[in-house]
Amino acid sequence: RVSLLLLLLVQQQWASASHPAPMGYDKTFYNLAPDFSNSLNTPEVDDMIVALASSSTIPTEAEEALKPEEKKAELALRRAHVSDAWAIRAATAASFFTRSSLRWLR
Repeated sequence: RVSLLLLLLVQQQWASASHPAPMGYDKTFYNLAPDFSNSLNTPEVDDMIVALASSSTIPTEAEEALKPEEKKAELALRRAHVSDAWAIRAATAASFFTRSSLRWLR
């Protein structure tokens, strides 16, 4: 059974999430209780808030000034950055989960 403290911490983390939502292949969970697995799902966001969010972090003028090969390089760098961010987040979550599990077992 999953510790209530761990469940609350995960829910607080999702409440203040600021990263893009993971793709289907970014999150695969093994051997977790169903109630805990459900808490790891990406929270729903209202359509009004989605409409306010910008789809790009770079101003439009800068994107128009890029040459096609620079746009490809920029897109590759952006994908690599997002991929690295998710890898770091997964490693941090695994470390946190391990430490919490060890404390809980003691």
